[in-house]
Amino acid sequence: MPTYAAPPAEKALANHHILHQFYGPVPTAPRRSPMRELVSTLLSHRTTHADEELAYDRMLEAFGDWEGVLHAPLDGLIHAIRTTRWPATQAPRIQDVLARIKAETGGQFTLDFLADWPTERAMQWLTAMPGIGLKTASLVLLFNFRKPVCPSMPTCTG
Repeated sequence: MPTYAAPPAEKALANHHILHQFYGPVPTAPRRSPMRELVSTLLSHRTTHADEELAYDRMLEAFGDWEGVLHAPLDGLIHAIRTTRWPATQAPRIQDVLARIKAETGGQFTLDFLADWPTERAMQWLTAMPGIGLKTASLVLLFNFRKPVCPSMPTCTG
């Protein structure tokens, strides 16, 4: 195994250059909208990607939009996201998160304002909500707003 005499930042830049040459530039557009990233990540806790996607799609098919999900009968929302782990826990959390976002943004279902906030403030705001920990907040901030965070990722996901 080779050893490197360069400082870590230099090594990271050298590795970035190698990866950039091999794979091309990293896309700058987010893979999902910030709201989708947030809710999908909440649904993904201890759940396979396929089951998380199915739950997300069923939820929006059943209730139409975030306003519909917010005001959905709890039993109906639980049923819509039944492919996730602990849907009876996740459903009220999702509704609580949606209610807080709507209340704190003047009636909007958006996280776009986080782009203008310092990383620490955005992280604190997100993690103050139920069910949103460092991983979920970091994924939203990194993938949607390119904030300098490093989410911890599980080593094994069903």
